[in-house]
Amino acid sequence: PPWETRRAQADAARGNNAAQEILRTPESLQAFRTELRAMVAWLAPFASVVVWVLFNEGWGQFETRANVQWLRELDPVRLIDAASGWNEIAEGASPLGD
Repeated sequence: PPWETRRAQADAARGNNAAQEILRTPESLQAFRTELRAMVAWLAPFASVVVWVLFNEGWGQFETRANVQWLRELDPVRLIDAASGWNEIAEGASPLGD
């Protein structure tokens, strides 16, 4: 579909979510976590990886707080950019991530 249609579909998937995050099915959450866990394990030995970017420009952004915490537990050493260039979710007065 055209670009505008994809964006409209993504916006519709967010529904009435005040944080403008999409809602995922349990299967989609499992696939996301499985793939992220595999990527972190694969790239962990490389010192040149200094930051994880969970969501780029909001595409697929969901449960940002929970995902940042999960990723911190998975890799407590590297920095985390929770949402690069889009929907900044704040934790208190400061944004999530490093």
